[in-house]
Amino acid sequence: MRFNLGERRGSTASGDVFRPLFTFCRLILLLMSRDIRARFNDNILSYVMVLAVPLAWITITVVSFQFLARTLPILTDDISFVVAGILPYLLFRYTITATLRTPSFYQSLAIISTVKRRHVLLALAAVEFVNAVMIYLIVSLTNFLLFAHWEMHTPLRMFEGMLMAWLLGLSFGYCADALAGRFPLVYKAVPVVLRPMFLISAVFYTANELPSSLARVLRWNPLLHANDIVREGMFDGYHSFYADLSYPLVFSTALFMAGMIFRLMDEPDNR
Repeated sequence: MRFNLGERRGSTASGDVFRPLFTFCRLILLLMSRDIRARFNDNILSYVMVLAVPLAWITITVVSFQFLARTLPILTDDISFVVAGILPYLLFRYTITATLRTPSFYQSLAIISTVKRRHVLLALAAVEFVNAVMIYLIVSLTNFLLFAHWEMHTPLRMFEGMLMAWLLGLSFGYCADALAGRFPLVYKAVPVVLRPMFLISAVFYTANELPSSLARVLRWNPLLHANDIVREGMFDGYHSFYADLSYPLVFSTALFMAGMIFRLMDEPDNR
């Protein structure tokens, strides 16, 4: 009887440890569900149309490659090469756009005391990560069924690159949202600041193709590292001379810390 009682106490203690984590995950999933319903009105066609925009980006880029007779630096097909570059970039951009919707989304939930601004921001960003996975699956399955091409050399390495692109977008959006509390013009400045990222982030070229003098400058861009990490994960035999997982991770951490400082200064109870 004593043994059973001790076992039950141990089980209860273990449940108490994980209960906050389960509650947190459940809250994020509920907020993600609410965002999807609000944006797409429970209409699958609306969701498809949202995915159609990045799919159109990929299609246009592939057609441009073929029209210009672009010689790929990696032994692969045009579709796989474009996906490896443009998908992390789109995840980065769309995550920032999603996080900047935090104020309006949070305002509709402000009466719920358990929901904090950080919960809303994370949920909105998580929806974009799911969307990126859906886009990858749609494009890769189509490429496989029509052209018998499928690139996935090291799934974990590819996941690391996508995660870094997502964290960069999340941390940038978090920091921008925190800054906007004091400087509202930040919302208008963000698109201008991000505009050059498409050209300097190794979206339609690899970092290894760059002249060494230019590579030394562009390697300060953390998204370039994320893109080339994704390529290392997708393509057998490709090794980036510049990709470093720690750099985008440290960069994201710095942005999060800066955002937390600004948030603490403005809203100490709602970080």
